[in-house]
Amino acid sequence: MDLDSPLRPPRKEPYLGPAVDNTATSNLDPPTDMGSKEGFKDTITSSIVKELSKKAYTIPDDSKLSGESNFEQWIQALSIVLRALGISNFLENPDISNTYSDSDQAVLLMLLRNSLSSGPRAAISWIHIPSKAFKLLVRQYSRPIESKKEDVYNEFHALTFSTYKKGLSAFNAEFNGYLAKLTIAKIDIDPSLILNQ
Repeated sequence: MDLDSPLRPPRKEPYLGPAVDNTATSNLDPPTDMGSKEGFKDTITSSIVKELSKKAYTIPDDSKLSGESNFEQWIQALSIVLRALGISNFLENPDISNTYSDSDQAVLLMLLRNSLSSGPRAAISWIHIPSKAFKLLVRQYSRPIESKKEDVYNEFHALTFSTYKKGLSAFNAEFNGYLAKLTIAKIDIDPSLILNQ
């Protein structure tokens, strides 16, 4: 076939992104002009963007709410995702979500459901309002602060390296986790206890 044949579609030059202004004071600012829509479609398809979005807002399986034992870990993981979306105030005031648009409420409800293991997910399966779903989860899976403090304190004192089976790095990770929980719970631990542990 002849290279200049009318049957051959014209060659498109690949889109290389917007031109870079080397005189700008900061290269940290994102470019405001993304070029033509066709160029943007050539480099990043909408399915790739959707896939990246799904991965960015996915809570790891070990942080998904499974019961009282990992409620605090779930709240921490959920707060990071909500902060990335700019709605971290939902955790302190779930009723604020009632002012969100219907589609934003649906997205929030999907995020909540995707952050749960099968048991807690079943508990909110028929709830369609994010604030009600979150409040039910808090009521059902959080424990009073005093009982949490006591449990963490007792678990910390029960942890000893001499009887630990998983190895030094796992022990250090668990030990540091307990120290963090104790700090968050505002429980003072004598430094000599930390050294002896």
